[in-house]
Amino acid sequence: MPIVEEKEDPIADLLESNLSSVELIEKVESLFRVRKAHLPPGIKKYRVNEGFNGDTQIPVNARVPGGFNSKSERVLDMYVSAWNKQQTRRGEPYQLSWTPHSTTANMVGFDIQLK
Repeated sequence: MPIVEEKEDPIADLLESNLSSVELIEKVESLFRVRKAHLPPGIKKYRVNEGFNGDTQIPVNARVPGGFNSKSERVLDMYVSAWNKQQTRRGEPYQLSWTPHSTTANMVGFDIQLK
């Protein structure tokens, strides 16, 4: 009988885990190597800044490990939802969304908008 090796799938592990929003954001940012930048001035001027003293870094792009599939898309949806909830709890008026990168097949870009 052939030996079947189980491959580790960190994306599937994220989907099956019951992580808090903060933990999910940290794990996805690590696994997908999310790059961040400062808020653009046009959006920063609408910042409420109540109860949060730090400078908000927004996701700009990320690499999808193993390429796009339904699992990675669900994890990205979960990440964006958790990130948006975190900003809502802080009272901030912006919303994050993701789209496939226009030039690189295994990357995504993030867009931020005012609510």
